[in-house]
Amino acid sequence: MMQAASTAKMALLAQQTRMDTIANNLANVNTAGFKTRSVTFKDMLYTTMRRQEGEQTVNLQKGTGVKVGSTDLSMYQGIPEMTGATLDFFIDGDAMFMVREPNTGETYYTRNGAFMVSLENDGAERYIVTAQGYYLLDENGERINIPEDGKTEQVRVSMDGTLYIVGDDGESAGFAQVGRRWFNNPYGLYSEGNTMFSVSESSGEAVAARVDVKLLQGYIEASNTDTSVEMVNLIKTQRAYSFASRAITTADEMDAIANNMRT
Repeated sequence: MMQAASTAKMALLAQQTRMDTIANNLANVNTAGFKTRSVTFKDMLYTTMRRQEGEQTVNLQKGTGVKVGSTDLSMYQGIPEMTGATLDFFIDGDAMFMVREPNTGETYYTRNGAFMVSLENDGAERYIVTAQGYYLLDENGERINIPEDGKTEQVRVSMDGTLYIVGDDGESAGFAQVGRRWFNNPYGLYSEGNTMFSVSESSGEAVAARVDVKLLQGYIEASNTDTSVEMVNLIKTQRAYSFASRAITTADEMDAIANNMRT
């Protein structure tokens, strides 16, 4: 009976992890640029109780439960949501923005294109940043500074990522190009929170995005959480958790019966 309780316990732990993952997906249904995760399971070790004996085929094995195999990242593109904001950008295609953490200098990658302006050096410099203050980088990995002769509301971006200032006399020359990077295996990226990702050995190094990747201004990418799918998975997880819990109760009851038996 101890093995039954242990097996059911492992199932409870695995289903709890899946429940936590689903809850996180649903909690971020309105988070721009959020990417969902899903849990996969794998079976644990088996104990071989009897092997093949002569010409008789015997395959008697006892399993020891289930455990979490991985939490897989889903990188499919969310739908564009129109905001009309000048510094809201949407990447249409397989690529990510490059941003830099101001204190550590670490480079991260995100699909969240909701940017704003950071005034520095008494307003002499105006950098494009995320809500957390991470600098948006250009194709050369440098911070993007809006020229002094341009207002924030005059900033325009072309579909190839080139930033312009539109003045009274029309467009000026482009002053920067928004950096966009692509990964051979984006599913291997590390999640760092705040819709940020970092490079891993599995993801490979960041490379320049393909030319067919477009940039749209005045839009941000919505979370790719599908609430209907997540709710179905939630119900399935609740049922599986309930079954595992019942298995522990049954094993406990059987132990009580065995302990109360009289010879």
